[in-house]
Formats: sequence, C-alpha cells, structure tokens
Amino acid sequence: MVLKEQIRVIKLGEGEVRFLEKVVLFGSNTQRMEAWENGSLVPQDALRAAQIQGISRRMIGMVRGISKLPTYRRKFRQVVKALVTYSLEKEGLTRSGSVRSVASIEIV
Repeated sequence: MVLKEQIRVIKLGEGEVRFLEKVVLFGSNTQRMEAWENGSLVPQDALRAAQIQGISRRMIGMVRGISKLPTYRRKFRQVVKALVTYSLEKEGLTRSGSVRSVASIEIV
C-alpha cells in the first residue's frame, strides 16, 4: 500500500509509466530494454529517473518474494504425491523397477 501511494504522489506521466513498465519487466538487461520500443520516455530529471528506478526495484523484489509462495497446483501435486506414497506403503509395495517413482507422477 505504501508503494501504491508513492506512485500516486509522484504523478507519473504516460511515458514515465511506460518507462516504469519497461524497467520492471527487463530489470538490468539493457539490451532487451532498448530493443523493446513501447513509447516510454526516460525522464530528463535525474531525481525523477532515480525515483522510478527505486520503485521498480521494490516492485521486482515483491514479485520475487511472491513467486516463492506455493501455488495451488504445486500444493495439489504435493498432496497427491503424499497420498500415492501412503497408499503404496499401506499396500506393502516398495519402490522397485516395476513401480513408478512417486516423484515422477504427473498430474494433468
């Protein structure tokens, strides 16, 4: 919420918003950043450019933190694998060449 308020306070123009998008998407990869022409305007004021880049770094940090959280699909796979393992152990089957490894089970 603080970051959202900071973005609102500095009142970005349309070209600056596109610059922020470009910086968030490509980070420090300047080659890809220069290759994508989205109509962004690099601010002439060094302070303004630093503010936008600071916001982009915080946004990138938040995305990296959130992407580490387990998704529903990963949690579902984890539960299915645990159930399969429990079922195999309960039946007395062991992991041999004929029994497919639980780790390789694919859920579609």
